[in-house]
Amino acid sequence: SMSEASEMIGEVEIVAEKKASKTMAAFDREKMKSTNMIDGTSSEQMKKTGDGDAGEVIKRVTSVSVEGGKHVYVRGLGDRYTKTILNNMEIPGLDPDRNAVQMDIFPTNLIDNITVYKTFTPELPGDYTGGLVNILTKDFPSQKTLSFSAGLGYNTVTTFNPNYISYKKGKLDFLGFDDGSRKLPINQNKPLPDPTKGDPELTTLTKAFNPTMGVMKTSNMLNQSYSFGIGNQLNSDKKDIDYGYNFYVSYQNNYRFYDDVQYTQYKKTPESEESELYADRISTGQLGIQNVIWSALLGQSIKINKVHKISLNLFHTQNGESQAASLREQNFESNPAVLVKQSLQYTQRSTSNLNLSGKHSLAKNNWQIKWALSPSLSKINDPDIRSTVLEEVETDNGYTYALNESVGSEIRRTYRDLNEINMNSKLDFNYSFDVKEDMESNIKFGFSETYKDRSFRVYDYLINLENVNTVPNNPDWFLQDENVWTPETDKGTYISGNRQLPNSFDANQLVLAAYVMNELPISKKLKTVYGVRAEKVTNKYTGQDNNSTQFLNNSVVLDETNLLPAVNFVYVLKDSAFNTMNLRTSYTQTLARPSFKEKSIAQIYDPIQGRRYNGNIDLLQTNVHNADLRWEYFYGRTEVLSASVFYKKFINPIELVSFFKSPNEVQPINTGEAEIYGIELEARKRIGFQENNGNKFYVGANFTWIQSQIDMNKVIIQSENKTEKEIRIANARDGEVISDFRPMSGQSPYLVNAFT
Repeated sequence: SMSEASEMIGEVEIVAEKKASKTMAAFDREKMKSTNMIDGTSSEQMKKTGDGDAGEVIKRVTSVSVEGGKHVYVRGLGDRYTKTILNNMEIPGLDPDRNAVQMDIFPTNLIDNITVYKTFTPELPGDYTGGLVNILTKDFPSQKTLSFSAGLGYNTVTTFNPNYISYKKGKLDFLGFDDGSRKLPINQNKPLPDPTKGDPELTTLTKAFNPTMGVMKTSNMLNQSYSFGIGNQLNSDKKDIDYGYNFYVSYQNNYRFYDDVQYTQYKKTPESEESELYADRISTGQLGIQNVIWSALLGQSIKINKVHKISLNLFHTQNGESQAASLREQNFESNPAVLVKQSLQYTQRSTSNLNLSGKHSLAKNNWQIKWALSPSLSKINDPDIRSTVLEEVETDNGYTYALNESVGSEIRRTYRDLNEINMNSKLDFNYSFDVKEDMESNIKFGFSETYKDRSFRVYDYLINLENVNTVPNNPDWFLQDENVWTPETDKGTYISGNRQLPNSFDANQLVLAAYVMNELPISKKLKTVYGVRAEKVTNKYTGQDNNSTQFLNNSVVLDETNLLPAVNFVYVLKDSAFNTMNLRTSYTQTLARPSFKEKSIAQIYDPIQGRRYNGNIDLLQTNVHNADLRWEYFYGRTEVLSASVFYKKFINPIELVSFFKSPNEVQPINTGEAEIYGIELEARKRIGFQENNGNKFYVGANFTWIQSQIDMNKVIIQSENKTEKEIRIANARDGEVISDFRPMSGQSPYLVNAFT
């Protein structure tokens, strides 16, 4: 018979890395165990929905909406209070006026998952309030993958429409690049001669400009989209070094056409008994848009002994958008006239990002170290915005056209360039230790630095007429050789203008941050996460105003140091296999900083909408107090029920307002104090099939209700030296009651979404 025997062996240590949240179940487990209140989506969900880019995917997340398919709003709050990062690092977007990155630049085939942080913890950047969107790209592949997709789209209004308007474009527009045909053809620093001097060089310089000024009707193609991806993991013979790579590229070319686009400006009459608004300016007509965007990602990672990992990601996105507009504008009381407008605009945007990161686990000492370096370059160019505005006058014999500056008629060529360098680095430490049996605590601390440097240049030129009274309604007429001014005839069109100093500026920002936090289990059911983040920001600005009365040279315009505390509690009501219920609560402080353009004295003109943007050098940053409570129930493998309530208090919120006496002039201002509160509900249910047989069919819905209010007694309108409530009372209609509060500008009252 056999007898018992035993033998002592040495300690065996097994080290493994958690799989990324590619599946719905994995993301739910991360959401369940997270110390933060998070929502989001996984690559598995993206495959199910068939969405082409992150903008289409993220709108399915609770409390998230997407404006124009690009810009994210979380909890009904505008872009200012939402922040987007890539692989845990800041990245500049393609729009200088937006805080968040355009979501449509990230095709779904290069995304592993998207996480939306609803509450703040100190290891995250402190300048967000509605939500922080973290896009994680494909990382270390577990096996060889190869994918390709192609799609064609037909739009009943746009595709093959013979009335679609455009103009003669560059040869590389289909790749999102200008081929140089829109380049400023003269020396930007060279002064232009006056026609009174009789200098023939003025003729040469005028003829150097591209003569195309008007729109033309053309037929467009089908919308197109393509993507390709490949990835693999290679293992060394010694099994102690692993190498993985991913390469993804995507391309989209889309067309839009609006046959009845309209821009209207309304006013109130001075008479208090009149409650109806009247139209002071109405612009109607056609607008054609072609948008090309492509993105490429090359990711590489090396693992050494399963405890060290170094990754290098290279990302580039290129966007080219051309617009052609033909409008008829009728101005009424303030400046009566009828104007015909044709505008041609091409915007080229690009962002290049390098992300070098490392992760090191020192298992014996329970230490984990993470570091990352992420430089980025963002370029936005508007080469040759062409705008022709003529006055239309009705006569007995029909219509005549003239270049009459007194009613806003002008012919303008504008060249704009924005370049921004972004340097982002961070270093994080995590020390784990046991406080009780089966209860682990983590102390985290770290440092980060973000430096941004932006230059913005505008060169503005006008086409003038010499000794010509009436002209045809044909923008291309003005730069035809026979119509250009010459010294011999002293008649025709000529160019004037130069660099617009009030529209140009240089600015930089340095944000230094340090944090410390502790994840502490108080019991097996209750855990708290508390800590503080310190951020110091310094903004410097160089520029001058329109009247040349104010000039700033590398002046410090923002210098703030903020302590941002955070405390989060997670209480486990139920914890069993595929059946977990949590109750979460948190209090945090965050902030929102004004953009470079807002914190400036720049005055930037939009030729299509006819509006002028005015910076506000006295603008203050917004400080926000946040309180959240969430109940969440995870049942089955991938089924969820949750309900949340939240409250936010804003000190010095920033809103864009029109000047009281000049509605075409807009400016950001601080609007005193504001409050917002709301409810979020989410449900997801698997229908009819077993999880393990591969048939996964889900239905889900989420609903968000939000209310906000601003105390108008605390909103000071500097141009009038009055409160907003005083101005509203002065302009109130008979019987109209003006309360103390109004909603925040642009805040959505509710969001509803359902999906399968």
